Amino acid sequence: LSLHDALPIWSTITDNVSMADVFRPHAECENPRVVLVEGNPAMGKTTFCQKLAHDWSRNRIPEDSSFPKVEILLLLKCRDVNVGMAKIQEAIDNQLLPEDVDRSEKENFFRFISAYQSRILLVLDGLDELKCKDLFQRPFLPLIQGKVLSNIHLLLTARPEMGAKVKRYCDSLLQIVGYTADDVNSYIEKYFCNHSDPSLAKKLKRQLAHNYKLSALTSSPMNTALLCLLCEETNGIFPIKQTELYECLVSCAIRRYFAKRGIDLVDD
Repeated sequence: LSLHDALPIWSTITDNVSMADVFRPHAECENPRVVLVEGNPAMGKTTFCQKLAHDWSRNRIPEDSSFPKVEILLLLKCRDVNVGMAKIQEAIDNQLLPEDVDRSEKENFFRFISAYQSRILLVLDGLDELKCKDLFQRPFLPLIQGKVLSNIHLLLTARPEMGAKVKRYCDSLLQIVGYTADDVNSYIEKYFCNHSDPSLAKKLKRQLAHNYKLSALTSSPMNTALLCLLCEETNGIFPIKQTELYECLVSCAIRRYFAKRGIDLVDD
């Protein structure tokens, strides 16, 4: 993942930041506690969170990185937060704790979080995917503002429109900016390297070089994969109209989905 350092907002400084360095100090904040990572749809925000949590759980975070030295990392999916939850502890309990955990153990767990906040990292993935606006006001906004668990480390992800609502409370703002042209070419070459027709890689890259609409799609990793899939099925021939292109991408994905499961897909 490529992260574009967009903070301070009023500064002209730009830089690339590795995943483990999203909490790195900068001129406006020597010890960032609340970090917001923005990105457009399908840009890899959830993958970024999952990869970071996985690397932390496997002790793969570089020792020399600025990643906080925490004892607990909690990853919450905002889309799964239920309506009616008034405290962040309720969301943690609902998503992460076993149903049969003893009540006293659960209380000890939350007591530890409250007592040792600086040793906890809470990741809230997809603020824009909350089911209800009130959910943002109750459990999340006080947390982001530092009115609740004011010393806990927070990593937030959101689309830009939701990020605009919380960035004033964040110490650092970063953006996932998507593939570079080299990344796209590398992906295409790897996709077709063991294919029965490796020349498809050249056909697709040639199309991208001359078709702006196709090239624009590759800013999303998912769309890049779908274009490779479509190129494979159509032998490198793409529709001219954008609507037809999207229809082909969707129908191609659906056909593959049914084929993998051995289910016949009727024409209608």
